[in-house]
Amino acid sequence: MPIFEKDSIRVVSEHLHSETLLILDLDNTLIESSFHYGSYQWGGHLIREALKKGMNEDEALDSIIPHWNKAQYEIEMRTIEEEISDWLNLLHKQGVKMLALTARSLKIVQITLSHLSNHGLKFSDWSAYESLFNKNGGAHLEKGVLFVGPKNNKGKFLLDFIKHLKTPFKRIVFVDDQISYLLQVEESLQGSGMEYIGVRYSRADQRVQSFCSILAEKEREQLMKDQGKSETFS
Repeated sequence: MPIFEKDSIRVVSEHLHSETLLILDLDNTLIESSFHYGSYQWGGHLIREALKKGMNEDEALDSIIPHWNKAQYEIEMRTIEEEISDWLNLLHKQGVKMLALTARSLKIVQITLSHLSNHGLKFSDWSAYESLFNKNGGAHLEKGVLFVGPKNNKGKFLLDFIKHLKTPFKRIVFVDDQISYLLQVEESLQGSGMEYIGVRYSRADQRVQSFCSILAEKEREQLMKDQGKSETFS
């Protein structure tokens, strides 16, 4: 079960065939914040700051999620690669089945779908399976995007999804910028009989490394000013 590193998402096409299910992460894989503020790496910065205050990992995550979720309503998003919507449309025409798999909170489903729609990013129609997830609140499937939340295992929910499919797939290709999620899926698919190809997507690495918390705070303050709001962040 190989995991490769690629900095262009289009090269994934060479691993796709008619019996492949393509799984795509969202943040820092398909889309990103146009600012330092509200980015995935900003969230990571907030977690590190919370840990410095003596919180454990769960407490730190719980403390920052409301702030990160709120930011998604205030920022503009952009695609990581300019022609990514064209690539997805081409895959649709070729009959490739696609599912977006994200650790985003279930509380920001609609704003996330709005951001994706604004950039013309569409996935396969899995509406027949939405009730499998949406009835218990553990995950949410809508418009081809499976939201599993920041504390859950992506591999577990993906395997649950695959087990309910009427049409079996022989190969799973999963693209994510986080190696931890690639390994989660790899572990969950072991013994499934499906070939797994993980792609560690690295295009956003430089932007992640250049994250500046000072700039993020200035951007947040400017957005608040532009929107006529005043808020102290801590």
